[in-house]
Amino acid sequence: MRENPDSLTPQRTRIRRSGQRLTPDERKKAQEVFLQSFSMTANVRAACLKAGISRATIYEWAEHDTAFSILYKQAELDANDMIRAELFRRAVQGYEKPVVSVGKVVYGPDDKPMMERVYSDSLLSLLAKARMPEFREKQSLDVNANVTGSIQGSDLSNDLRLLNNEQLAQFKTWLQDAKMKQEQ
Repeated sequence: MRENPDSLTPQRTRIRRSGQRLTPDERKKAQEVFLQSFSMTANVRAACLKAGISRATIYEWAEHDTAFSILYKQAELDANDMIRAELFRRAVQGYEKPVVSVGKVVYGPDDKPMMERVYSDSLLSLLAKARMPEFREKQSLDVNANVTGSIQGSDLSNDLRLLNNEQLAQFKTWLQDAKMKQEQ
């Protein structure tokens, strides 16, 4: 299937019957078209439509064809870089948007639409979180465990030597908490 540039509805352009394999030349051409489209759109489905192949074919090639897999990962990185560039442009450089008043575009004295530069604070925040740890949400893990019984067949003193200072301090805290709960 190929995407019609004038329509969002894909049109059939397949010459092969369903299940019929691509020739080596067709495969190479389909891979080139797919990779080029995917690196520019970051959309597997759209790139598959453009190349006239199924999504399953891409994943099969990525799994079984080492050369294609490498090129696919590179195209994925290129697509991600393109997205990052657009995020940066909208967040930091901004973009022009026509001024609208009472539902109509406002024109200046030169009969051109008046434009305002718009920035995206939410995209800027997203970029900051991605690049700078101090802007990320703080995450913590709360571990509560009830340990009963005894340790047999293990030398606890040797096991404790494997812990670093921070882990040992945490272990001591857990031990004290467990003793306090036991006394209650």
